[in-house]
Amino acid sequence: MTRTVDLRDLSRAQRREYDTDRETVAEELVAEVYGARHRPDREDWFDVVDEDASTKYEVKSTSVEIGDEYPAPGRFRLWRAQLRSLIASDAGATAWVAFVLFDEDAGRAVIQRRRPSTVWNIVDRRGGWNESGHEDWGRQHKLPFDEVVDRA
Repeated sequence: MTRTVDLRDLSRAQRREYDTDRETVAEELVAEVYGARHRPDREDWFDVVDEDASTKYEVKSTSVEIGDEYPAPGRFRLWRAQLRSLIASDAGATAWVAFVLFDEDAGRAVIQRRRPSTVWNIVDRRGGWNESGHEDWGRQHKLPFDEVVDRA
């Protein structure tokens, strides 16, 4: 199910941090939409948790268009190790990857959540994992937003 948030409805604090820290704004929106708590420092493989149901959400965000000098369609950066942890946690249907697409032209954030195993299958279908060049993070996949989020 797709959820949308009107960017005019952001809190005053969220509006201030929107230009410098959209990732945090996206995490806060997911917590609000799904009735969970923003817990970015609890673990490195999820950002939001519904503590009553033990449901974990890893939040990925992008804009419809990224890059000022060389604009390109937005994409979500996925990390293999992070997704594996979510899949392991999802044995009891208690994990999600929440994708947040900031669509400035439409004045909204579009939120779509997917099961970690579904996301893994999408990555496999698109050719799998690639080296990231970041020793600490391992393999990655840059997923175009239109693979997982419907803007309509």
